[in-house]
Amino acid sequence: MKDLQPEEVYTIQEVSKRTGLSIPTLRYYEEIGLIPQAKRVESSRHRRYTEKQVDLLENLSSLRLSGLSLKEMEQYVGLRHQGASGARQQQVLFAASLRKLEKQIQKLELRRKYLHGKLAYWQAVEVSDKPQIEAIVESQRKLSAKLRDL
Repeated sequence: MKDLQPEEVYTIQEVSKRTGLSIPTLRYYEEIGLIPQAKRVESSRHRRYTEKQVDLLENLSSLRLSGLSLKEMEQYVGLRHQGASGARQQQVLFAASLRKLEKQIQKLELRRKYLHGKLAYWQAVEVSDKPQIEAIVESQRKLSAKLRDL
């Protein structure tokens, strides 16, 4: 028979460092039920997180960094417990998140092009390249309109 090892537990400081989530955020996630309540050391009432909780928090940290809202993370956690029966809904959640991210990338790309145009404009101004200036001004107008439309 194998000896049972006690489960490794982590302090809130260790979890914060490992996940990149602040201590107040960890407490908040626990308070709103996004993660299960951490066990407490009886004498000090300090939180102790299990490896399973830390794994979930690492996932939540990555989802947060990927742009998911708190509501979307709550949906993810709820569906995660359903396993295969929640797989279709998880796919819908992440497909929607991807569409939102792709739209943000499209906006960033337009902003980048606009700023490159501004740089090129001032480079053309510096050397008095009037045909280039006119071409850039026209291009910038089109980019400005696209930026406003997004």
